[in-house]
Amino acid sequence: KSDRLKNNGVVFDRFVLGRLIVTDKRYQVFISATYTDLQEERGVLLQTLPTLGCLPTTVEAHTQNLSTMVNIRRRIDDCDYFILLVGSRYGSLMPSGVSYTHMEYVYAATKQKPILVLMHEAPETRAEDLQEQKVEGKLKFGDFRKVLQREREHIVYWRDAKNLVNALHNAIPALLRRHPTVGWARIGK
Repeated sequence: KSDRLKNNGVVFDRFVLGRLIVTDKRYQVFISATYTDLQEERGVLLQTLPTLGCLPTTVEAHTQNLSTMVNIRRRIDDCDYFILLVGSRYGSLMPSGVSYTHMEYVYAATKQKPILVLMHEAPETRAEDLQEQKVEGKLKFGDFRKVLQREREHIVYWRDAKNLVNALHNAIPALLRRHPTVGWARIGK
């Protein structure tokens, strides 16, 4: 089914494919995740999101410092949505003792960005090399999960990369419907 829509003075085509509405509109999505333990899953997000009308952005910062956080904040400010991918690690710590991933989440929440939390359903079952190694990190990770479970009403749980793809195909359209944003529209076709 196809019809023409007018949104903020812009006319665009809308195609309905099952529950997914495909438009000429695209949404910028910031992906926040720890690095080494979620490489495969980050790749899944980077490949799947464009098929759902989303333009993923992330900061692959291997050296974290103050200018990195300034860059991260600018990118979050520019995004329509924020996805927090949680595996089994708390992540690299800022001088304050909070992880960059945790700080990205807090910043997005304070900016009132629509947030989708993709949380591994049983992080303790993941391979040993994907686990938090230090006791302090394990404690902070457990506390962070509890904060997310308490604060966020919409958490999507996943167990592997294939399951994550299916979760995205259900969660992204629901997120777009629940929290409509301006997004990006093509001008002059």
